[in-house]
Amino acid sequence: MKRLSPDAVIGGVLLIFCLVVYLIIPIQVPELRRYDASMGLSPAVFPKLAVFFIAGFSVVLVVLALRSKDIAFKDRRFLKRGARARIIITFCVLVAYVFLIDIFGYLVVTPLALAFLMRYFGERNWLLIVPLAIMITAGLFAFFRYVMYIILPEGIFFT
Repeated sequence: MKRLSPDAVIGGVLLIFCLVVYLIIPIQVPELRRYDASMGLSPAVFPKLAVFFIAGFSVVLVVLALRSKDIAFKDRRFLKRGARARIIITFCVLVAYVFLIDIFGYLVVTPLALAFLMRYFGERNWLLIVPLAIMITAGLFAFFRYVMYIILPEGIFFT
């Protein structure tokens, strides 16, 4: 009997997770009683969109895992020490980002975190890092503020 690859199992678990979360969203996110288009998008739009993206990528993961001929566990590559350190440092940066965004605000912390992570993962050209971090921050800010009508944390500098 063939054994399923870990990718197929993880993709299946994520699909089940998406189904459960999709069913829970209407219970956890109350819809606007009198929804008006001028009020912006419904509060449930963003969680549902995230669930659809996760489900879509899970389907791709399962399909690629089932099509792959290499499902044996003997040739699994383990993370090297450097890769583990990158994961831990990235996780620490993201945790610090979550705590600092309320204090200093989205517009200050986000470009700094993006610039640090781009530099950390190998990009050395500051003429690319700085404008890209600013453009991504501004684009996401505009999307959340003017399309989704979600106010991001302003911090001590913009209150």
